[in-house]
Amino acid sequence: MFDHVYWEKVEKLVSIYEALYTVLRIVDSEVVPTMPFVYELIRLMKTNLDRLKAKEWVKHIIADRWDRTLKHPLHAAAYYLNPKFQYRPGVGCNPKLLQAVHEVFSKLDPNAEGVCNFGNELILFRDAKKGFGDRAAVASRSKMVPAEW
Repeated sequence: MFDHVYWEKVEKLVSIYEALYTVLRIVDSEVVPTMPFVYELIRLMKTNLDRLKAKEWVKHIIADRWDRTLKHPLHAAAYYLNPKFQYRPGVGCNPKLLQAVHEVFSKLDPNAEGVCNFGNELILFRDAKKGFGDRAAVASRSKMVPAEW
């Protein structure tokens, strides 16, 4: 019971499962809409598992689960359109995220005119122009729920 190596391993194991449990608890919540945060939660969980030096089989399970059930253009689009994440370096110009947004929108409105208008609005959003760059909008990016922003 007083073996420090044993307790260090237990602490590491608890840290790994705590990261997994936290994500599952948030995603399973019915109180707060989690769609805009799933992509970020998984990214953070993978980063934490790397930091904790988790075993490859644990990372493989997470990656497999993400690829088979959660990796969906809708999650990537919600991440891209979330102002809390949009203005971080590398997000607004990420081609995979942008492609996911276009895929989702083209399913919602396959009309060529709608896609063109959406593209113009998306550029304004990405570059924080017009209403997206107002002082109130900038101040509320990380404070408001994306649906209210």
